[in-house]
Amino acid sequence: GGEQNFMGVLETAMKLANQDADADADEDEEPQKPSTQPAVQKSRAPAPPKASSAAGTPTGSTNAPKLGGKAQQQLDFLTMRRQQFVKAALRSKEMKDMQGAAQHLRNAKGLDPMITAAKAGLPVDITK
Repeated sequence: GGEQNFMGVLETAMKLANQDADADADEDEEPQKPSTQPAVQKSRAPAPPKASSAAGTPTGSTNAPKLGGKAQQQLDFLTMRRQQFVKAALRSKEMKDMQGAAQHLRNAKGLDPMITAAKAGLPVDITK
């Protein structure tokens, strides 16, 4: 019943998290994970000073919109926070805490509209 559906949601979230990590490592099409290369490197705006290694793969921002430094930092923060929630949900699932896992997934899903807005270059209030 409800628990089987919940388990399916957790499995899907785990697959999506793995696909995001694989896409970032292999092709770097969408900047889901702020690894070592911010997506602003190919844009007209200068790269944020926090990125010290510029020797990463420079093919990352071909499909991404060109964002300024603060917008890119917000996007990086939001995607990193979303991944933290998904990982916390997976840990809760492994510890048989289904309510905690559900809450972490809700928190991760709640960040999606903010991530979409940040990708569009809109200012996002991340104080919540």
